[in-house]
This record gives sequence, C-alpha cells and structure tokens, in this order.
Amino acid sequence: MYREWFAAKPLALVDRPEGRRVVARLREGERVTAITGETRSVPLAITSPIDISEAGIHKGDRIYVLHYEGENRWAVWFRGKQADAELILRVSPKTEWWAKIRTAEGVVGWVRAEHNFQNQDGCG
Repeated sequence: MYREWFAAKPLALVDRPEGRRVVARLREGERVTAITGETRSVPLAITSPIDISEAGIHKGDRIYVLHYEGENRWAVWFRGKQADAELILRVSPKTEWWAKIRTAEGVVGWVRAEHNFQNQDGCG
C-alpha cells in the first residue's frame, strides 16, 4: 500500500529505478510518503497446477508467473492478458519492487522497497 512508510534501516534514494545517482539518504525509522511503484520481473513459465476459472486457465495450461501480490496471490500472464491467481509455488520469478518516495523535506527518489520499510501492507 502506497502511503506513509517508515525506513527499516538506512537507505539511499536514487534518481530512477536502478539508478546510481543518490538524491537523498534515509535514516532508520524515518517517515516517508510512498507515492507509487513498479515491479520488474523475469516471468517464470510454469504448468498451471489448478484451474483458475475467472482467467480461463485450466490445470495443465502454460502460464507465466510475474510477481507476488500477497496472501498467496500472484500476477500471472496467460494468452496475452494479466490475471490474479492463488498459487502455492516452490520457486518464484526473479522480481524487483521499486518505490517512488517523498521525504519529509520534499525530496523525491526511488528505492528498492521489499523488506526495507514498515507499514507497507494492509496489516500495518
């Protein structure tokens, strides 16, 4: 959830996803506003272990797992469309979650989000 987050450790904000130019540094516990984000992934091709009727996916169809969405839900790609699927996977695709952050001073930058902030999900 993009809202008020707290840095779980010292972090550097950069000018763009995968950027090298540091635009700000965060202290552990510092409050920031998460504005938006993007997930970059290398899709993982799998054989669907279940029917996912709302997406027209049948057990045995070839699907591509894109990224984790929480609560055992995954974004998947099937026949040119993205869908959500509740799956339990033994392996997962390689992903990076980048978030656009605004500091209390108004500096905006990007940072890898996974495991770096508190208050990111609906549970707080």
